[in-house]
Amino acid sequence: MSFTILVTSTAFISWYYKIASLYPSRATDFTAEVLVYLIHILGMVFFSYGIRKKPQLVLNRKSFLFCICLWYLLSLISIATDLVPVIMGFGLLASVVTGFLFGYYLTLLAKATKSRRGLIFGGAGAATSILSFLISLPMKGTFLIHPSIWILYLVLVVCAVVSGRRLFPDLLDVPDEEEDSNPVDPEEKVPKKVRIYLIFAGLTIVLLSMVGNMGFYFPSADITQAGVNL
Repeated sequence: MSFTILVTSTAFISWYYKIASLYPSRATDFTAEVLVYLIHILGMVFFSYGIRKKPQLVLNRKSFLFCICLWYLLSLISIATDLVPVIMGFGLLASVVTGFLFGYYLTLLAKATKSRRGLIFGGAGAATSILSFLISLPMKGTFLIHPSIWILYLVLVVCAVVSGRRLFPDLLDVPDEEEDSNPVDPEEKVPKKVRIYLIFAGLTIVLLSMVGNMGFYFPSADITQAGVNL
């Protein structure tokens, strides 16, 4: 799923450049550092709800293919115009789907052995950061905002789909409803678990964001006014 992480993260930077050129610095920072994270959580909640209610519907190749293609279409529309409502509306919708895609590779991560999860998560993150930087270098650092970047993003989406086809046969491992020997009333277990999930999902993203920003933070003013290359 590293291809999925790479394409969603790098395409977000392309979108970030777009809104940074149209919005004041404070609005851009709020959108990128607060609003998008909250919308990612919303997408993760949708995914969690989906695998709890209809796991066979969510955890399969066709659903993943639909989600990654929907993400690409929404993202492409969001940067293909200068109409602010379209940029923001479709960009934020793409962020919801991105949160849903997060659910897929977090589910895959849970399938890995405990001793390897940190290496897989950290390795994928490190590789994504390095590759995103290398992708940004062509055209004197302007490749991320050039229309041709979306051809590369399409290639990465295809790679994500191909890798997903190999992973999904091992991903779905849930018992049928008829085979559940210890059924539990949904009304007894859902409310508390959902609250705990929301709290931990929110805290995790907040803490990861804080750690990242303490190491490196780029207010949009650096890009729009000082001309610093992201």
